[in-house]
Amino acid sequence: MKIVAPAGNMERFYSAISATADEIYLGLKGFGARRNAENFTVEELKKAIDYAHLRGSRIFLTLNTIMTNREIELLYPTLKDLYNYGLDAIIVQDIGYAEYLHKNFPSIEIHGSTQMTVANYYEINYLKELGFKRIVLPRELSFEEIKDVDERMSVQYSIPKWMYQLFKEQYGEEKAQQISESILTAPSVSVRIQPNHLSQEQVKQLLEEEGVQTRESILSNRCLIVEEGNVFLSKAFEKGIVTIQDEASSLVVQVANLQPANKVLDTCAAPGGKTTHIASYLDSSKGGHVDALDLYEHKLKKIQENAKRLQVEDCISMKVLDARTVHEVYPTESFDAVFVDAPCSGLGLVRRKPDIKYTKELKDLKSLEKIQLDILISASKMVKSKGSLVYSTCTINKSENRELVNQFLKTNPEFGIEPIGQWIHKDTEDITILPSEFNSDGFYICKLIKKS
Repeated sequence: MKIVAPAGNMERFYSAISATADEIYLGLKGFGARRNAENFTVEELKKAIDYAHLRGSRIFLTLNTIMTNREIELLYPTLKDLYNYGLDAIIVQDIGYAEYLHKNFPSIEIHGSTQMTVANYYEINYLKELGFKRIVLPRELSFEEIKDVDERMSVQYSIPKWMYQLFKEQYGEEKAQQISESILTAPSVSVRIQPNHLSQEQVKQLLEEEGVQTRESILSNRCLIVEEGNVFLSKAFEKGIVTIQDEASSLVVQVANLQPANKVLDTCAAPGGKTTHIASYLDSSKGGHVDALDLYEHKLKKIQENAKRLQVEDCISMKVLDARTVHEVYPTESFDAVFVDAPCSGLGLVRRKPDIKYTKELKDLKSLEKIQLDILISASKMVKSKGSLVYSTCTINKSENRELVNQFLKTNPEFGIEPIGQWIHKDTEDITILPSEFNSDGFYICKLIKKS
């Protein structure tokens, strides 16, 4: 919780700071809705900014009146001065003026004043689309209407109430807000460099020559983040040097430490990002092979297309099969490594797939957990002694992740967890990547080893 306080003059400003206010909103002389306040000169505002920033507080300027053309023109040099000086945010009433501020001062936070009388979900979403970072609800709303914090958070971040509550229960208030905020940001495009091809730096240079600007991934030394340009039109993509895959997702195969002669089962393979990644580590001449399974034949065709482009089709076989029944089709203990990228709630992909907010309900998560456990149990029977079973999801819901793994281990003591947290510089057994941490997809990865 943050303490936000108004201050009509310097004396009240110092009192607010002494009272440990985190954020203080001030008016400029001649502008603002608080006509009875003395308000601040430009020099006083600068003094307040310096004083507040030294003590970890933020300063908001109230320009919460309807702005005329003359006022806009008159204010420009003053705002430019304050903007460059470090003003933290501007509180406005006039939507047109908000647009003007975005164009002229792109990095300044814009907050919606209570004078805007925004009182419903649709208005709030509209202002979010315009770039507003905060909206103050009007005084006309009763305490009962605004007291539910989770409801307000769900509205603020445009996610269902149950989803915000889930984040808060599992990760705490601060991380829940960070996760929810990250959902509002545009997803990045990342490419995975095929093993046995060029280095990360060489591919970066190759793409740059084609007008595609990239930066190195924090999570994976085999991934690049696209910042500018269309990688789909590049020769590097066409020739199979790179393929589209989120950097968090790419870790699933990397942690397995596959060997060229390994026989591998990918139980939930479509659309094939992990299948082709697996195949890139294998050598068919040495017996290396991956069996890719999916419920739907048309999805397997997509894997086939990608495999051909990436030149790994000789290592891949595909089969239409329900992953819950693999133990009925394949001999037991017939694979060195088995991957279960289980169907899940997708809560790590909400910014990439916003329809999840509208199509998923809390009750759906429970039904998914049974499917995930059934697949994991069936797939585990395929693992050779000393072989690996890699379980992953693109959700951050703990009951689909570590809690489900723990449930599996209770009835399958022949398996144990091999720590892989070091892959993201964390002292943990498994990996949970929140979408707010690296601007990647949210992901969970756990590597199990069959002890006997």
